[in-house]
Amino acid sequence: MIKTRVQTMELIRLVRGSGFFLSSVVTASIGIMLLEIIKSTDVSLFWMVLIVPIFFGSLVLRSRVWLSLYRGSGDKFLLALFTALVLIPAGTAIFILFAIYASSQTILLNPAEYTGVGTLVAMGIIWSVYSLMEMACSYNLFKGIFALSKLIIVAIVLADLSLAFLMRVFVYALPIAMFLLAASTLIIGLGFALGKERMRFA
Repeated sequence: MIKTRVQTMELIRLVRGSGFFLSSVVTASIGIMLLEIIKSTDVSLFWMVLIVPIFFGSLVLRSRVWLSLYRGSGDKFLLALFTALVLIPAGTAIFILFAIYASSQTILLNPAEYTGVGTLVAMGIIWSVYSLMEMACSYNLFKGIFALSKLIIVAIVLADLSLAFLMRVFVYALPIAMFLLAASTLIIGLGFALGKERMRFA
């Protein structure tokens, strides 16, 4: 009985971390894609279609985690509720904006050429808002090495600056931001999987 209960708890922790693990895979994939485009624009992006369901799956799983945290926290952690409600529509908005912009492109350019494009900057702003909300939630959840999830702030600033103007100066800025984001998201997922959170879940 005790062994079964322990296994159930381990499974629950793994499920809580799964959305962040999937998100880390998506973000790292985008970083790799950017490196490939920097090297040569003669690349196929068809395989990127495969990460679309992973992207939406990670949104749903992460939203459920923050909703569960809100329901379980005795003081009703409102930021967790807001984060849970914002994640899916904000992520969907980013995907729609990207799809609209991508459908208008007839040629793949070096990433430096996309700096300052209004649609991409808008995507960056939306992404920054919910990423900061998730960072604030995870900051309240973890301590010790798992507080390194604060690296997400560096990733957000670097990504936003890259989309605004920095890629024209240093084309590798955005891929670096993506890898930093993937690392910080992975740390959050590990925190959940290892049960290092300081608040109760529903």
